[in-house]
Amino acid sequence: KKEEKEEEEEEEEDDKEVGSYWNVDQGAKRQRKSLEHFHPDAGRLKEDIEVKKGSGTPLKDIDDVVFFVKDHVISKSDPKDPLKIVAKWLWNRTPAPKELKENLLEFSGMVFDDEKQEENFKGKVHKRQVKELKEIMVCMALERNGTQKDLADRLFTFLKKPSEKMCTGRAPPGKGKAAAKKRTSTGKAKTAKGKSKSKSPAKKASPKKKSKKDESESEDEDEDEDEDE
Repeated sequence: KKEEKEEEEEEEEDDKEVGSYWNVDQGAKRQRKSLEHFHPDAGRLKEDIEVKKGSGTPLKDIDDVVFFVKDHVISKSDPKDPLKIVAKWLWNRTPAPKELKENLLEFSGMVFDDEKQEENFKGKVHKRQVKELKEIMVCMALERNGTQKDLADRLFTFLKKPSEKMCTGRAPPGKGKAAAKKRTSTGKAKTAKGKSKSKSPAKKASPKKKSKKDESESEDEDEDEDEDE
């Protein structure tokens, strides 16, 4: 009986607590509880990307790569965007498009702590499909012939140690490497032209030669003067 009474008292207390939420004094408004929305990034500080110095050529020094990277429009909604995939490989995050491109062009090769880390990175590259690998290799100005393994090996080798010799993809005429060569040759030609102008002395005006008619007239004048004397 005691147990039954205790249970009844507990139920009554629960009913009172539930009913108290709905009971509102006359003239008063029911107070609403404030909701706190969940933000997954709240309190998480975004760290700057650290681009470690590798043993290869910085991508910013390979003109064709610079052209293709800058020309590529990064898709905000597509997680399989080629430059997003590369960013995930390199820094395990995908920064804003502008920041991504700036950091990528500073990249000069992967820096591995040990062989295990290198194998893990290589495995990530080899997991990608042919289409994804080719899209990445377009941005890196790499050759896109061969099997899936050939493509993955070539891309891994380039990311490990970037080299301009591997970049066979060419930017359109007037862009990339061709444009850089043209700018260099044009600059040299202008410099050489300017030097030749400064070195060449001004030509002196040569005296005009007398015609035969002028010579005969001057001789006649001399003869007239002798006769007068």
